Amino acid sequence: MLKLIFTVLVIYLLYRYYKRTLPEGAGGQKGGEKVRDILVRDPNCGKFIPKERAVRVEFDGKIYYFCSLECAVEYEKKIKEHSN
Repeated sequence: MLKLIFTVLVIYLLYRYYKRTLPEGAGGQKGGEKVRDILVRDPNCGKFIPKERAVRVEFDGKIYYFCSLECAVEYEKKIKEHSN
Protein backbone atom coordinates (compact mmCIF):
# COMPACT_ATOMS: atom_id res chain seq x y z
CA MET A 1 0.00 0.00 0.00
CA LEU A 2 2.87 2.35 0.81
CA LYS A 3 4.35 1.74 -2.66
CA LEU A 4 1.06 2.77 -4.29
CA ILE A 5 0.87 6.02 -2.31
CA PHE A 6 4.51 6.80 -3.12
CA THR A 7 3.94 6.10 -6.84
CA VAL A 8 0.87 8.31 -6.98
CA LEU A 9 2.73 11.09 -5.17
CA VAL A 10 5.67 10.90 -7.61
CA ILE A 11 3.33 10.98 -10.61
CA TYR A 12 1.47 13.98 -9.17
CA LEU A 13 4.74 15.88 -8.54
CA LEU A 14 5.99 15.14 -12.05
CA TYR A 15 2.68 16.35 -13.47
CA ARG A 16 2.92 19.63 -11.49
CA TYR A 17 6.51 20.18 -12.60
CA TYR A 18 5.68 19.45 -16.25
CA LYS A 19 2.66 21.77 -16.24
CA ARG A 20 4.67 24.61 -14.68
CA THR A 21 7.50 24.35 -17.23
CA LEU A 22 5.22 24.64 -20.27
CA PRO A 23 4.99 28.14 -21.78
CA GLU A 24 1.56 29.74 -21.74
CA GLY A 25 -0.38 28.95 -24.87
CA ALA A 26 1.29 25.55 -25.32
CA GLY A 27 -1.33 23.56 -23.52
CA GLY A 28 -0.46 25.22 -20.24
CA GLN A 29 -2.86 28.14 -20.33
CA LYS A 30 -3.67 29.46 -16.92
CA GLY A 31 -7.29 29.54 -15.86
CA GLY A 32 -8.42 27.57 -18.91
CA GLU A 33 -7.98 30.62 -21.16
CA LYS A 34 -7.88 30.09 -24.90
CA VAL A 35 -6.32 32.23 -27.58
CA ARG A 36 -9.12 34.46 -28.81
CA ASP A 37 -7.57 36.46 -31.62
CA ILE A 38 -4.63 36.72 -33.94
CA LEU A 39 -2.24 39.63 -33.68
CA VAL A 40 -1.65 41.80 -36.73
CA ARG A 41 1.11 44.35 -37.24
CA ASP A 42 0.34 47.97 -38.01
CA PRO A 43 2.39 48.76 -41.16
CA ASN A 44 2.76 52.39 -40.11
CA CYS A 45 4.00 52.26 -36.51
CA GLY A 46 4.85 48.56 -36.19
CA LYS A 47 2.62 47.85 -33.17
CA PHE A 48 0.98 44.45 -32.81
CA ILE A 49 -2.75 44.60 -32.10
CA PRO A 50 -5.57 42.04 -31.89
CA LYS A 51 -7.11 41.71 -35.35
CA GLU A 52 -10.64 42.09 -33.99
CA ARG A 53 -9.80 45.54 -32.52
CA ALA A 54 -7.71 46.81 -35.45
CA VAL A 55 -8.83 49.53 -37.86
CA ARG A 56 -9.31 47.75 -41.18
CA VAL A 57 -8.59 49.77 -44.32
CA GLU A 58 -8.32 48.77 -47.97
CA PHE A 59 -5.72 50.43 -50.23
CA ASP A 60 -5.45 49.39 -53.88
CA GLY A 61 -7.36 46.17 -53.29
CA LYS A 62 -5.21 45.07 -50.34
CA ILE A 63 -6.47 45.05 -46.73
CA TYR A 64 -4.29 46.62 -44.01
CA TYR A 65 -4.80 46.62 -40.25
CA PHE A 66 -3.92 49.63 -38.09
CA CYS A 67 -3.84 50.39 -34.38
CA SER A 68 -5.71 53.68 -34.93
CA LEU A 69 -7.36 55.80 -37.58
CA GLU A 70 -4.48 58.27 -37.28
CA CYS A 71 -1.97 55.57 -38.27
CA ALA A 72 -4.16 54.61 -41.23
CA VAL A 73 -4.32 58.21 -42.47
CA GLU A 74 -0.56 58.68 -42.02
CA TYR A 75 0.14 55.45 -43.89
CA GLU A 76 -2.17 56.47 -46.74
CA LYS A 77 -0.25 59.76 -47.05
CA LYS A 78 3.05 57.85 -47.20
CA ILE A 79 1.69 55.56 -49.93
CA LYS A 80 0.52 58.54 -52.00
CA GLU A 81 3.89 60.29 -51.59
CA HIS A 82 5.82 57.23 -52.75
CA SER A 83 3.54 56.61 -55.74
CA ASN A 84 4.11 60.13 -57.14
